[in-house]
This record gives sequence, structure tokens and C-alpha cells, in this order.
Amino acid sequence: MYCAISGKVPKEPVLSLESRCVYERRLVEEYVRQHGTDPVNGRPLAVEQLVEINVDPESMTLVNAANSATLNSNYSIPSLLSTLQNEWDAVMLENFELRKAVESLKKKLSTTLYERDAAKKVALKAISQKRKLQSEVDRLATEVTLVETTGNDDAPSKKRKMDTEPSHAELAVPDSNFSDELLASSVAYLKETKPLLKQSNISKDSEIVFDKLDKIAINNKSMTFTSLLAENKSKSLALIHDKSISHIKDPKNTTMIDMSEQLATGDDLELVVPTTGEDILVKTTNNRIMVLNTKTKQAQQIELGGSELGNLLYLYSHENVKPEYCVWADDKGNIGYVSKDGKTDVRVRQTENSDDMHYDKVDLHKDGILIALARSSCVEILNLCQPDDPPIKFEIGSELPNDAKAITNVKFCPNGFYFIVELDGDVLYTFDLRKSPPTLSSNPLPINGGCWDFDITGRFLLLNKSLDSNRIEFQFHQYDKTANSWKAVQTREVVLGDNSSFNSAKSMWLLSHEDTSFILLYSDDNLLTFDLK
Repeated sequence: MYCAISGKVPKEPVLSLESRCVYERRLVEEYVRQHGTDPVNGRPLAVEQLVEINVDPESMTLVNAANSATLNSNYSIPSLLSTLQNEWDAVMLENFELRKAVESLKKKLSTTLYERDAAKKVALKAISQKRKLQSEVDRLATEVTLVETTGNDDAPSKKRKMDTEPSHAELAVPDSNFSDELLASSVAYLKETKPLLKQSNISKDSEIVFDKLDKIAINNKSMTFTSLLAENKSKSLALIHDKSISHIKDPKNTTMIDMSEQLATGDDLELVVPTTGEDILVKTTNNRIMVLNTKTKQAQQIELGGSELGNLLYLYSHENVKPEYCVWADDKGNIGYVSKDGKTDVRVRQTENSDDMHYDKVDLHKDGILIALARSSCVEILNLCQPDDPPIKFEIGSELPNDAKAITNVKFCPNGFYFIVELDGDVLYTFDLRKSPPTLSSNPLPINGGCWDFDITGRFLLLNKSLDSNRIEFQFHQYDKTANSWKAVQTREVVLGDNSSFNSAKSMWLLSHEDTSFILLYSDDNLLTFDLK
């Protein structure tokens, strides 16, 4: 026989009729006095209910082999053994209770983990079904629009006026589900695109060939451009020409869309951003957002609520991170996600900025989580999943040199590792985002007023400057980790020819389409393209 508590042969065995287990009398009586229950099954038990078990005297002799005839005094061996036995009994009781607690916690943990895994599976399935349904709804809506447009060719103006009625987005506050979905989709996207960071159509030996772009005539000085990194494999470009939009997927593939009949009286185009699908995001001078379908050439107008909004500076629709929304930011520092159907406007950040807190540059990290807002003297990087946390700041006179006059541009590197700050249009400072806090990772890179852009992998930084009206110099730089600096790996001078001239570039894009790469340069009245071979 063994005690169910200590696992040892009991000296005074007793039987519990509740659990039919054998116990050492001292141990079980102490446990019953403390808890009033059977130690094994937890049923109510009283000391009087314990049944004494008779033991053969010879067996007791073996158990009590340590008995001695010495006096039972404080210094006698029997007394010390009795004290040790009492200590042992207390340890056994405590050990038994701890084992029961551990087993109970194991069961609770197992149940909790099972319920958590089940909830995650249900949530992921629901998100997947939602995206499929949204895609199907968008497809059906496009087909219906095509049918209605075809059947009403005699009244195009009426149809367009109906389409231009704005959708008033309903204000919403981001909850934990929105932040969790944003973070989950961002992590999944980064895992999928990590191998693509090593793929590039450009090498340090690429040849730059001037190829005049004849298909697009550009003579309007108010023209503006914006570029987009699409699916980490190609970029597309959209430009504004009066009340028309030109969508350039590559120099030979251009779509022109007339927006004059879809704009309200007194409204005009101000910002255009192509997406990876068939839509182009448009911002008008009246601070209204439009989602333009390039196939139907019809636009859904979205009007953001709230009189506290400033002038919208930034629009973007990430291809994988909450693709059913587009993120926006204004010059007051307000940030939100508005659904493309115009029904929901999730305000991620609302500010009460004074007039001296005016932002003029915004850029979104490739993960769709970090966003940079810049004003003349400071850059703030915020986490859209935790917008209430203090932002990372780069300020002139602190992280940036005292003698700088103004921050003129900011950009996240396409590989996600670096953050670039342009000062006074003359020098670039590179910060490593993988360190906490982000630290300056390279020596300042002079650009002398030229334009700059990255290739899609972030391995190469392209600079340009006009030598004169007929010659342009390009420099490819690659980051050198050992020297902590951008190192020039190629310098090419390109002659435009007798019939071409070019003033200083205002913007430059290093674009890729399928297996080719090319450079676009824009000045006041000219757009040049250069092939990379």
C-alpha cells in the first residue's frame, strides 16, 4: 500500500470511502482540516469518515525500523526524526496541491489555445470570403456600368452627372480588429515580397540610351506627376494635363482620359495616383477624392466628412495591405483610411494643429504601417497600428545639422531598410530603420540640386544633373556597408542631339515594366525617356 499524497508506504494507513484511496493518517487529516474535501476527487470529507486499516505487526516492524529506545527528548534521534517527518509531511501536502494546480492550469491553457486557434481560423476564413465577395461585387458593378453606358450613348452627359454624385464617407474610429487586420496583411505581404528584393533589371554596367518620347506632347507648365511602386515588379505613372489624365504604364503604352465632364464647376485636378489594378486615385482642388476606373473611364467621387480637415497631400492604395481602402493624409497631420466605395472613413489620427504645424511632404513605407510626415524643420514617422504612440522624429538642430535651412523631400527606400531625408535640395541623409532609434547610417550624399530615385529593389540610387541644355549626366550609387556611404558605381553622360534641349529636371523616375527599365525626366515643358539596356 502507498499513500496517495506522498507516494510512500504509510505508517498509519487510513481509507477514504469517497475516493477509495489509502492515505497516511497525518497527511490526510491535515488536508481535510484545511480543505474539507478528499485530496483526490475533491468531494466533501470529514476526519470521522476515514477508516483505519489494520496492518500486520511484522510489516509495521519494517516500516518502523528506525525506532530506537533512546529517550524522546529534544536532542534524541527519535525527536529529530519526528521533526523531520513533520517537515516532510508539510512538503508533501504542498507538493500535492501544486501538482493539482499545475494540472488544472494545463487543462485551462489547452482549452484557451484551442479556442484561440479556432477563432483565428474563423477570422481568416471570414476575411478571405469578404475579399472574394468584394472582388465579385466590384466586377459586377463594372459590368453593369459598361452595359448602362452602352445602352445610353445618346445621353452621355446625364450618365456622367449621375456618376459624379459624391459618396459621403461615414466617420469611424479604428478598433482593434482594424489594426489587427492591417498588421496581419502587412506581415503576410512582407513575407511574400522578401525574395523579390534581390531581383533587379539594373546593374552597375547598365547602358543608358536616349529614346525621345514622341507619343506624348507636353506643353503645359502646370502639369504635375506622381509615381507608384506596383506589385514590387513595375511602376506606372500618371500625369495631369489640363482636365485630362494620362496613364503611362511604359513609354509605348499610354491611356488618355478626359475628366472635364466629371468635375464639378470650379473644381480641377490636383493629384493623381495610379493603383496596381484598373483604378486611378484622383484628388481635386476642392479637396475631394475620386476613384477613376480606367476601363469605363467613370469616376466614383468620395467626400470626406469633418470641417477640421486640411488640404489633402497624399493618397495611396496598397496592393496587399487593406487593398479595399486608400490611405490619405492632409497638411494638418490628419491620417485616415477611406474605402474605395466611399462608405467608410476610418480616422487613424486626428490632430488639433496650429497654423505653424504645416506639413508639406508625406511618404508611406512599403509595409503599409509606417508613414512619414514632414514639414520644413522636422520629420515624424508614425505607426498606423499604434497612432497614439509618440512618433520617431528627425529635427533640424538635433538629428539633422544646424546649418540646414529646410527639409525639401523625404522617401522610404523600396527595400524598407532606409529612410532618406533631403535638405535644401542639395544633400541626402540616410537613416537605418532597423536600429532603435533609427540612426544615421551613411555620410551625407551631395546631389547639388539634382533629382534622385531608387530602383525597385532599393539597391541602386540614381542621381541626375543637367550639364547644359543638350547634355545630362546620370550617376548610379550603391550602398557600401563597410564604408557606411553611397558609392558611385557608374557615371554616364548622355547627349540629347541637335533637335532636343532640356532645362534642369524638376522630377525624375526610375521605372520598370516587365523585363525592361527606363528613366523619365520632367522639366517645365518637356518629358524625356531613357532606356536602360
